[in-house]
Amino acid sequence: MNEYSIHLSGVSCGGCVNKIRRSALEQDANFSIEVSEDKSLANISSSLPVSVMIQIVESLGYKASEVASNTYVGGVQKVKCGGCVNKIRKALVELDPEAEIEADIEAQQITVQSKLPDAQIESELDKLGYLPKVETEHAQGQEKQISGEVAVSADSPLVRLNLQGVTCASCVNTIEKALNGVEGVVSVMINFANRTAQVHASVEAESLITAIENSGYGATEILDEEKAEAEREQAEQAEYKHKMRQTYFGLGLGVPLMLYGMLGGSMTVETGTEQFAWGIIGLLTLAVLATCGKHYFKGASKAFINRNANMDTLVALGTGSAWLYSMAIVVMPSIFPESARHLYFEASAMIIGLINLGQALELKARGRTSQAIRRLLDLRAKTALVIRDGETVKLPIEQVIAGDKVVIRAGEKVPVDGEIIEGSADR
Repeated sequence: MNEYSIHLSGVSCGGCVNKIRRSALEQDANFSIEVSEDKSLANISSSLPVSVMIQIVESLGYKASEVASNTYVGGVQKVKCGGCVNKIRKALVELDPEAEIEADIEAQQITVQSKLPDAQIESELDKLGYLPKVETEHAQGQEKQISGEVAVSADSPLVRLNLQGVTCASCVNTIEKALNGVEGVVSVMINFANRTAQVHASVEAESLITAIENSGYGATEILDEEKAEAEREQAEQAEYKHKMRQTYFGLGLGVPLMLYGMLGGSMTVETGTEQFAWGIIGLLTLAVLATCGKHYFKGASKAFINRNANMDTLVALGTGSAWLYSMAIVVMPSIFPESARHLYFEASAMIIGLINLGQALELKARGRTSQAIRRLLDLRAKTALVIRDGETVKLPIEQVIAGDKVVIRAGEKVPVDGEIIEGSADR
């Protein structure tokens, strides 16, 4: 019985290994094969010589070559004891049972006598965390470039924007691309939860707003954070009420139609009376789409113009195609086979109603979270007593700068972080 290793190429899965195993078993009933995790090395136990084994592998469309003994000498890191060496030995012996490992802990160097290629040995050392990290000139250049970008970002003016019409992650990506396409923009960070954007840029806010509007969305500049937060809260409350009204209209039509169909009612057009009745229902459904679903179709059209797709696109396509198909059956039932005359007006109305309901519930949950955060922020001090030019003046927190001396009286909140230079307090 021979034991040897061969390099494999083109073997990508367990199925490939099984093909090799079945072909070899036809010539050697005691054949066994163990393949490394990356399928690049096979340890074989067989009466077949290595040359025959290579021919079998190559006849299946793969490439194989005999593994020559290899001596690897390289540096390591964090190898502090015999336990570390044993971990390395165990990992390499699993791939090559004949591997011999010697380590110089003091010099942080390892010598491996094995049939494994250098790249595979280094890969195993890297997995164990013992391969030294080599900092190349390219990496250093990247680090300098990143540091430069961070510095520019910190020095560039910060513009805060309120966003409108953002409904999904696709909208966020579209706005990010639009803003990054504006010359002078250094960095863009969009908060999907509260529909805001923070942009480090050397351009005016109007240019950023124009870019967002050209991509199919709306934006306004935030000049006063607290005022903007209050306005956003009021807008969300108004939008919640509006969404709930749209939900009532959508489900008010969709639920009765759905129940009618579930209870055995005819959802097809077979007589002139049914054609007239369903025509009225079709017009009512169109009214729901034109009022409660209007914003979805507007959002979808803007996305289409900008060669994008978002959640509005899905809603508009689903509800619009269901209504068009159903209305075509109502107007011209004779051109459709009887089995294809099922109507889907209830689907259009239900989709509009349920999605509006989901967005209303999201607004309510988001509003509660914002209120909780707002109450927490209200606990902080809004002003501080600062000694300026020998006089104590009351200033907003935003105007306190590093190096100021702040006076804190008994019972007052600590407005800023700092070091106590004078005074004492009793618990």
